[in-house]
Amino acid sequence: MMKEQPLFIDFEASSLNMASYPIEVAWSMEDGSIESHLINPYAIDSWTDWEPDSQAIHGLSRKLLLKQGKQPKWLAQRMNEVLSGKVMLSNGYEFDLDWCETLFKAGDEEMQFKLGDTWHVFGRKINTTLFVDGKKPEDRASAIYKVLTDISEQAWKQVEGKQHRAGTDVQQLIEMWKIVNK
Repeated sequence: MMKEQPLFIDFEASSLNMASYPIEVAWSMEDGSIESHLINPYAIDSWTDWEPDSQAIHGLSRKLLLKQGKQPKWLAQRMNEVLSGKVMLSNGYEFDLDWCETLFKAGDEEMQFKLGDTWHVFGRKINTTLFVDGKKPEDRASAIYKVLTDISEQAWKQVEGKQHRAGTDVQQLIEMWKIVNK
């Protein structure tokens, strides 16, 4: 029997620079649905960082974000409305936590949910189900990372859509969870 599926969250951003900010967020819900929103960077005067190389990866232009992006305050309120009290797992924990906090600061809202590290949670599950404790910790960590990388590649084969778009990346995490729990 598969354990209850965790909830996942993913952000796309203007760049990986210190001044970066979120431009897209998606999250999964208990029913398996995924909610995704673009974020309007023009709503916040200090959000000027933009990396063309990042745009080439996620495919989101500032013009598209201006036209279709939500206001940070509205989005922070929406996220609290549906995610309050939940733990959302992210596969880029440090980056995603920073971008989530940046969004909430811009929206002048306080986060009412927490973020956790997908790879840590999956790694603990793999460690308890696939490996014997006789290995040295560094060997075990390396083996777990390799297994998770293989699972990640398998999961991408189950997902349609462009990688590095928040909704597609959340779907890939759901597929990883299914594989980890087989």
